[in-house]
Amino acid sequence: MNRSIPPVDTVRDTTAASWYLRRLDWYFFARPVLMPPVWTILLLAAAPTTSIQFNALPAASLRVWAALCLSFFLFGGVYILNQIFDVESDRLNRKLFFLPEGIMSRHWAWTQYVVFTLIALGGGAALGRSWSVAAVAVVIQGILYSVPVVRLKDRPLGGLLANAIGQGTLVYYLGRAVSGPHTVPVWGGSISYAFAVAGVYLLTTIPDRAGDERAGKRTLCVRFGPRQAAAAATFCVLAAGVMGVVNEQWAMVITAGLSLPLCALAVVAEKCCGTAVRVALLVLSFFTCLVFWPYIFVLVLIWVSTRWYYRRRFGVTYPRLSAGG
Repeated sequence: MNRSIPPVDTVRDTTAASWYLRRLDWYFFARPVLMPPVWTILLLAAAPTTSIQFNALPAASLRVWAALCLSFFLFGGVYILNQIFDVESDRLNRKLFFLPEGIMSRHWAWTQYVVFTLIALGGGAALGRSWSVAAVAVVIQGILYSVPVVRLKDRPLGGLLANAIGQGTLVYYLGRAVSGPHTVPVWGGSISYAFAVAGVYLLTTIPDRAGDERAGKRTLCVRFGPRQAAAAATFCVLAAGVMGVVNEQWAMVITAGLSLPLCALAVVAEKCCGTAVRVALLVLSFFTCLVFWPYIFVLVLIWVSTRWYYRRRFGVTYPRLSAGG
């Protein structure tokens, strides 16, 4: 799935009189379309075996469904906080518009962030200590990532490590915590996911390079250039595959193997970045659907509802699976 929204200047509020659509703004402001990468790693980590076993997670498991819901509030809060402190960069990159266009107020954004975070942390207590500790770490990482003066997202190495740890390692820990309230996750199993997320992150910074540079963000792509960023992404995906072999995480091994050639092509052809990201996410999501078969309906619901909302609310087509965006 594409991670960027159509340019701001192509967006128009087509539903000023549609009360019920405006009531959905809060939900899509939390960017549910970005949840599948989180849920995919979480579900694979929650599976009792690293092999690709059909229905490894029971479809009626309350712990699994609770984890999916709570992680939406947890990471939805992280994404909201990021938008609060990234308005200028989002405006320059012309890919988000809730805050830049005044559709959501800063006051509402802060309120929603606090409410989402409290729900995530309060509800997470029911899933046990391991989940709660990882959830608190996600909140702290989200603050360090977006809030001045630390603002890791604007630093070359800081942004890379924050994404790898926050979206990879900590999500893996959350997934392992789903297995039971006393499950203690280990570092080794998360390494492949951390490398995979790092690779995806590096690829997504390449199209945003011009806007990030104007906004003063110093991502690795801004600092060293798109070719170097794509080369680093290729290394990360290769490392994810190797660590997948070491840890017998075959879904990750196959996903890395299929996306690695596209990552390598991105070194010389920038347009391959989006394709590489989409292939990686789609392949890994496919294996996740085998492990937890209801997940396919979750993915379809997210995709269809988001397409419907953006078409009816703003007159744009988002998300898209095409290479163009």
